[in-house]
Parts: sequence; structure tokens; C-alpha cells
Amino acid sequence: MTVSNIYTTYADLIVLYDERTIAQVSGDQDSGALSQATIETIIDTAASELDSILEGRYSVTAGNVPKVLTRWVAAKAMGMALMRRNKTSDAEKEDCKWADDWADKLIARKINLKSLTRTNAPEVVMASSGEPTHSRFDNIPNGDRSIPGGEGNT
Repeated sequence: MTVSNIYTTYADLIVLYDERTIAQVSGDQDSGALSQATIETIIDTAASELDSILEGRYSVTAGNVPKVLTRWVAAKAMGMALMRRNKTSDAEKEDCKWADDWADKLIARKINLKSLTRTNAPEVVMASSGEPTHSRFDNIPNGDRSIPGGEGNT
């Protein structure tokens, strides 16, 4: 089995995390033997979670994956792998917290992925004055842009 996502490979994971630790938490035998198939499934599961976060926000293609996404999937995958043995270290807890905080910031649009194309972003055209030439209120009947009881209400 090989990973089926574009973000993080098994090779990426062992660059970012100690392979001995990965081996200890991947196998279901007491031998400590590495189960690459288990780790690849966990990586794909974390990547699927990232897909759900990016859906409708960014278009990511193979060959255009920012390293922050590789790190995010790796952090979440290691958290999942370590939880199989209830062995999450403080460092891994911090990595998972970073990944969760990063995703929250991305969703809240406090950060962005400049190298990627945004999807479904509303188009706002700016006039030379710097003011938008259209708004979400343009389709309200009679052009009423006011709040109830305010100017423009009849």
C-alpha cells in the first residue's frame, strides 16, 4: 500500500518524526516491527481531514503543495498513531495543538495559503476610490440597504 494523498508521504513522516517511535506505535505485535501499511492508512486519514478543511477554500494540486500542509498532515498523523498506544508526548501534543490552531486560523481567514488558488471566493471589484463597486446588498428590492427603521425603509 502507498499513500493516496498529495500532502504527505511515509518518507515525509520519517523526516519529520523519529522512525523508531513510528515503528513502536504502528505495529500491533510486541516486536516493535514497523507496519508501514498502518502508518500510510493513518497518513491518508489525516490528509482526508485536511481535504475537508480546504474544500471550497483552496485548490491544491500535486506538485503545488505548500510544506505547511505536509507538516499539518504529519502532525495529525503522528497524533493519531501515538494515540493508538496512549503515548502522546508533550512535544506531540504541541504539534497537534499547532495543527488545530492553524486550521482554526485558516477557517477564520486569519491566515492564508498565498501560493494556492482560492476557490469560491467572492469577487469584489474596487473603484478607483478604493470603495467596492458592488456589494451583497445590490440585489435587495428597491436598493434598500438600511436596517429596519433606518433611512430607506418605507
